[in-house]
Amino acid sequence: MPSNSTNVVGVHYKVGRKLGEGSFGIIYEGTNLLNNLQVAIKFEPRKSDAPQLREEYRSYKLLNGTVGVPSAYYFGQEGLHNILVIDLLGPSLEDLFDTCSRKFSVKTVATLARYMITRIQSVHENNLIYRDIKPDNFLIGRQRTPDANTVFLIDFGMAKQYRDPKTKQHIPYRERKSLSGTARYMSINTHLGREQSRRDDLESLGHVFMYFLRGSLPWQGLKAATNKQKYEKIGEKKQTTSIKDLCAGFPEEFGIYLQYVRKLGFEETPDYDFLRDLFTKALKNNGDTDDGVYDWMLLNNGKGIEKRTTRHQSPRQTAKGTRNPTEGYSSQQQQQQQQQQQTPALQQTENPYGRTQSPMNVKGKLMLVGDPQMTDDNSYDRPDLVMRLTKFYSGLYMKRNFHHLHRELRPTDTVILGDLMDSGRDWDDDKYAAEVDRFRSIFPLKAYYMVGNHDIGFGNGIQKHSLDRFQSYFGPTSYTFEKYGFVFVILDTVSLSSSDPVIRSDALHMLESLGANTSIPAAKPRILMTHVPLFRAPHQTCGPHRQSTSKTIADNAGYQYQNLVTEELTRLILNKVDPVAVFSGDDHDYCKVVHQFGIANNHTVTEITVPTFSMAQGLQYPGVMTLNIDNDGHLIADLCWLPDQVGLFLLYGYLLAFTFALLLIWHAFQRSNNNATAYHLAKEEMGLHHHIQIKPVKRNMAGFLYSTRDVAWVGMLTYLICIFVL
Repeated sequence: MPSNSTNVVGVHYKVGRKLGEGSFGIIYEGTNLLNNLQVAIKFEPRKSDAPQLREEYRSYKLLNGTVGVPSAYYFGQEGLHNILVIDLLGPSLEDLFDTCSRKFSVKTVATLARYMITRIQSVHENNLIYRDIKPDNFLIGRQRTPDANTVFLIDFGMAKQYRDPKTKQHIPYRERKSLSGTARYMSINTHLGREQSRRDDLESLGHVFMYFLRGSLPWQGLKAATNKQKYEKIGEKKQTTSIKDLCAGFPEEFGIYLQYVRKLGFEETPDYDFLRDLFTKALKNNGDTDDGVYDWMLLNNGKGIEKRTTRHQSPRQTAKGTRNPTEGYSSQQQQQQQQQQQTPALQQTENPYGRTQSPMNVKGKLMLVGDPQMTDDNSYDRPDLVMRLTKFYSGLYMKRNFHHLHRELRPTDTVILGDLMDSGRDWDDDKYAAEVDRFRSIFPLKAYYMVGNHDIGFGNGIQKHSLDRFQSYFGPTSYTFEKYGFVFVILDTVSLSSSDPVIRSDALHMLESLGANTSIPAAKPRILMTHVPLFRAPHQTCGPHRQSTSKTIADNAGYQYQNLVTEELTRLILNKVDPVAVFSGDDHDYCKVVHQFGIANNHTVTEITVPTFSMAQGLQYPGVMTLNIDNDGHLIADLCWLPDQVGLFLLYGYLLAFTFALLLIWHAFQRSNNNATAYHLAKEEMGLHHHIQIKPVKRNMAGFLYSTRDVAWVGMLTYLICIFVL
């Protein structure tokens, strides 16, 4: 559990003040260090009796893009806790209810009812039932944001799938089910131990509406010796309290609502429009309209809740974060002039097969790791033992080199340029989680991550679930960060290859906002990083340090192969970003090209494709790049080649064969000498003992083989020790 606000979890989420705690754990306010968005960070013990955050995260991802449902950005483990990062929201309806002296007007309740029904309808349409309706789980947006009056639904830890997403087959009716939810608001059928369905969520909503109108419910405050007995009393009181008595003194539409939902069948689809219309009618009959003004907005002489809700902030808050506005930017023309004045030239030192030396006055040093593409069970069609050895040694190679480079070069930051795993897009969630753990054991230090085609697919082969899952473990796929006087633009060009607007949306939004978003200073030079290399003319060569026989980058269609960003999209990216340098991955080999862009192609920028970091991706000498930024703002890119591990293994093989040959020759020579000595001794004895019959000494083949085997075992053991040590 974080002890202070300096803790960073999930690579780039800074933990701030505690907002509250409950049975699930503790929730903190936090900040996404990549874009300064405010978030909520929920901590749950990993050894909890009933862990919920993983399922809650899956529900958020299933409902991604739904109005009134916060976005989930990350789920993972940090020490002894599960962590979920979601939007930071404002106070809950329970908090606001307290602020309004525990009474809401008919207008406020009827208006809220329409939105709350819509939220639950969205959940049901995504094949889930919520099962924990209560005022604490409905929040409004933060003040002074576009979502300030939006009603949000949070906390999906109890949500359950009630029908098959494909066949729409409903779950079967069952009885003797244990209670789930909050007893004050749960349906009568839930008290009776019956399987919950859509009708139960809606009945619970009806109880919440009456709670807001009345200030309390008839079954509150009941005493009992045990919780079980208390729940039984609450259930009995609900059954004996008539709807007429419960809704007495309030518009009849509230009673009609409860009568309708309590008569619904187990599998029956509710008429959500009819239910919403009830409360539209209630507003009209009460002489009101939905003008977006709630009771809490009328407090403090019309100033609203302002600071009064600070002490009531919900321990479950979450909210649509917005970037902190920055003022005082110059006009676009001034920005361009400033950028041209500040734009540094990209210098490069290329030192193949050796380590580079960094400048002495370096201010920042980024290590760029290209395409680790961690080998897994699906990487190659090889026998099991060979595949296990490939996984082990390729992982060991990357782990040792990563550790050695950080120890020797001491980079200030690390950027991994996509394709983290070879088959990340294909694994199920459990296998993916295990592979993420293996990846982080190889690359244990914090880094900026990019997404690759092997992580989520390419083009129309991109899998939305794979994209969401990648973001949950490694953060957003399109973002910016500012360091050392530069703005680094991490652009998800893999998602941009898709024609699906949902998949493209985040990357396009960031790309479109680069020219106008005041949180990304246009006056500072930008460095673009993309997994997919930008378009270049066919047969454009990559420079003398490319190792492949092909001196150009291939452009093959398909998510398993190397590709290029399209020509049209490349122009758009370069014109929007206006970078001073571009770094890419995907190709596995080094490539350096110069792009022209601008209205009259009057701008140029150098793009360097970083070679793969893995020994298992077909490159004789894997590599890494360091991007040094000195105190004068100059960029110096150093190219470092790593050892040829496959060549070393082949050398080991040659040495092993040579060793065996020498051992066999030596052993045969020794046997020959021993036989000759025995023969001469026998001849000498013959002169002394003429009656002894001399027979030729026969070579004991079995003994020869046994001796050879012993020598071979010694040689093999020595060889294996050398491999593991080296």
